[in-house]
Parts: sequence; structure tokens; C-alpha cells
Amino acid sequence: MVAADGKKTERRPSVVHWWLLAFVWGLAEATLFFIVPDVLLTWIAARVARRTAVIASVFAALGAVAGAAILLWWMRHDAPFPAFPTNSLPSRHPRPA
Repeated sequence: MVAADGKKTERRPSVVHWWLLAFVWGLAEATLFFIVPDVLLTWIAARVARRTAVIASVFAALGAVAGAAILLWWMRHDAPFPAFPTNSLPSRHPRPA
């Protein structure tokens, strides 16, 4: 971006953006995404701020709880279906019949 005085300024995401991203990543990891939120949390701690990373880790945990609740609801309403997408994930094998 260019400021009013003609100098270039760098626009950085606010801490709320990091917290929201951590929540969504935790939710995705609890359901179908197989990369843990620790990747994001480590990056935040190294590049942004430790306090932001600690709060983001709480949001990632809340996202994981929400993802687990979604899967629990899904299994109660259509038991065989949640096994289909999770069986196709890396290092996840279906139970032998």
C-alpha cells in the first residue's frame, strides 16, 4: 500500500485474523485436514508474537472441539458416511471386515 505521503507501507493482518485462522485450522484438522495447527502456531510464535500464539493455540483447541462435535453429530445422524472421507486420508486404514 502507499500512504498519503507517498511512502510504501506494509499492511499486516491483525491478531484477530491469526486467531480466526487458528480456529478454522483446528476445526479442519479435527475433521478432514491432516496437517496439525502446530505448524501455524509455531509460525505465529516465531514471526508475530508469543502472546498472539498462546491465544491462537486456545482458538485452535476450540476449533478442534467444534470439529469433534461436528463429527459426533454427523456420526449420530449418518453413521457409515463419516468413515468414507476419513478412510481416504494418509495413514488411515479401514478396519478389516
